[in-house]
Amino acid sequence: LRLNEIDKAATHYQESISLDPTNGKTYYQLGQTLMRLGKKKEGAEAIAKSKPLLDLNQKESVLLDKLVVAPHSAKVKYDLGNVYFKLKLYYKAKNWFRSALEDDSRYSDAQRMMAEADKLAAEPEVTKDDVARIRKTVQESYDRTRTPLEIRSDCKDVPKK
Repeated sequence: LRLNEIDKAATHYQESISLDPTNGKTYYQLGQTLMRLGKKKEGAEAIAKSKPLLDLNQKESVLLDKLVVAPHSAKVKYDLGNVYFKLKLYYKAKNWFRSALEDDSRYSDAQRMMAEADKLAAEPEVTKDDVARIRKTVQESYDRTRTPLEIRSDCKDVPKK
């Protein structure tokens, strides 16, 4: 990649982080990009931020998989609530704690954490413009990561005129 393309990539990663500050992979990619731009300190900071987020993203993925196998597990739902609480997604955390309580109304930890999340939660406000901006950013990031060979292979099934 040329320097101006790397700079654009860093800008896109920063925009993506502003839309979803809980994605550890994006922080990591931003850090790597900043390092390539010679911004070692900023790159190291972004990579350092990525590590706990990557752990939480991994836990979230594992728990969601467990939920497929055990859809009425109050423990799995409680653990998901804790992951979202740590990600500061209090509204989502509250919903998972509530769901855990629906499966086990005596789950005192879930009751306590739901009350805590309720204090910190605010209704998320996502507008159509936010959704359009997210889609555009994701598509641009995807397009930048594709190689010419991948692009050509996408076109081989297109009938020639």
